[in-house]
Amino acid sequence: MSGMVRQDKAVNLDAQNEQLKTELTETRAAMLSYKSMTQVVGEQARNLKLQYERRKDEHDNLIDALRELQSESFDKERMGKLYFIIMLSRW
Repeated sequence: MSGMVRQDKAVNLDAQNEQLKTELTETRAAMLSYKSMTQVVGEQARNLKLQYERRKDEHDNLIDALRELQSESFDKERMGKLYFIIMLSRW
């Protein structure tokens, strides 16, 4: 008799058990959602970093080409400035 539970207490325990199962399911869904969101954000950050590096490389190449053109002669200096303006307008 000491191991038995009254019927009203058993119903209460069943209700609590169902509530905990529901809470567990919701928590798991929230954790999976959070994990997916962090993966997406991480991927976006990597893509932005790559895009930044590409643009930085393009800019460095542009500056090198401009210096090379400007160092040869006065006419090429003017052409280099025009080239620079065109490349800046492209950005």
